[in-house]
Amino acid sequence: APRVKPVLPSGDVLARSGGNEFAIFANVGHGLSEVLQIAERVRKAFEAPIRLSSYLINVEVAIGCALAQGDDDDDVENLLRQGQAAVKRAKQSGTLEVYRAHVLREALKRFTLENRLREAIERGELTMVFQPLINLQSGEVKGFEALARWEDEVLGCVSPSEFIPVAEEAGLIVPLGRWAMFECAQTLADWDRRFGDTLPITTNVNLSPVQMVRDNVPRAVEEALRFAEE
Repeated sequence: APRVKPVLPSGDVLARSGGNEFAIFANVGHGLSEVLQIAERVRKAFEAPIRLSSYLINVEVAIGCALAQGDDDDDVENLLRQGQAAVKRAKQSGTLEVYRAHVLREALKRFTLENRLREAIERGELTMVFQPLINLQSGEVKGFEALARWEDEVLGCVSPSEFIPVAEEAGLIVPLGRWAMFECAQTLADWDRRFGDTLPITTNVNLSPVQMVRDNVPRAVEEALRFAEE
């Protein structure tokens, strides 16, 4: 806040709107060109690192903006939501983003997807399908690749290309990946019991790089195998 406030024109309002987010309400007489000037001054305010005790911390800044239309009494909360949607887009693009109507729609869709995915994981509503891996020389099935599928009662069939990135961004990828490992281990154990012996097949489980960093994968695999043996 001490870095941003000095670069703002007199009369503009600076407020903290979230953990690491600030909102600037500015009266701009020259429209977008003036907004770009403010954004550039804010960006430059963070070019120098911030000193915390004996550490120097470089802070990246994502800037998004929304423009009120005309002089009517605009819904300030709606304008703030539009600005937040633009900021979220800026975090992905790495550049200044200006709100467009479709951006907020995408943000709301992603928010809905995240909430329903969280509930689906907690309730065990995802399913696993197994794609056979075939030896082309012998024609024998050597194993399977496990693939998560999600059929939501409201959203319908949601593609993994949609819900996997959301899970990674929302911190849901670890419980999702662990569910996949437990589900696969349990399925293989069930097949062995039906066959009466250990089947000579393997199953590949796809893990996100995010889970590889955040989770203890060897322990997760061990827990999944131990659960399947019970």
